[in-house]
Amino acid sequence: MYLADVWELDLRRVNSSTTERRMVWTMLHDGVSPGMVPSGRSGSAAVVVRGDVYVFGGYSSALRGDLDDLWVFNRTSGSWSELSPVDGYKPPGRSGASVSAPEGEAGGALVVYGGNGRNDVWEYDVDANRWTMIKENTASSMSGVGSARMGATVILAIFVASLA
Repeated sequence: MYLADVWELDLRRVNSSTTERRMVWTMLHDGVSPGMVPSGRSGSAAVVVRGDVYVFGGYSSALRGDLDDLWVFNRTSGSWSELSPVDGYKPPGRSGASVSAPEGEAGGALVVYGGNGRNDVWEYDVDANRWTMIKENTASSMSGVGSARMGATVILAIFVASLA
């Protein structure tokens, strides 16, 4: 059994009666609603592009290996879709990679770099649904934790494999 909850933390919410700022978590997807959801994973990389959350890779304990899939969470519809590049060309699986939207969240691209044992840089064009390798070998292997942010809003996608 896997959980694929998606939560949003709004850092801008203010209590109207006290003008006190307080953090409020809102569930965007319960992980069990009908439709496709990403498999359980850890160490995935996530970024917000045009209001949608893109999640790449991660480690699957069920498969005992790194994943090379790309998923998008549409915040408007509250649904997940797996993206398959038009030419089938994509980065090798990885966990612990970093991801960014170099043109900002309004742009049309995301860049994945590094990961456990990886030192390459890849760009995904949202409109063309195509991956391009930007740099094959950087100076050293890079590994980090990804997050998704939209302005003052932090979005976390939680993928936890059940031990039961």
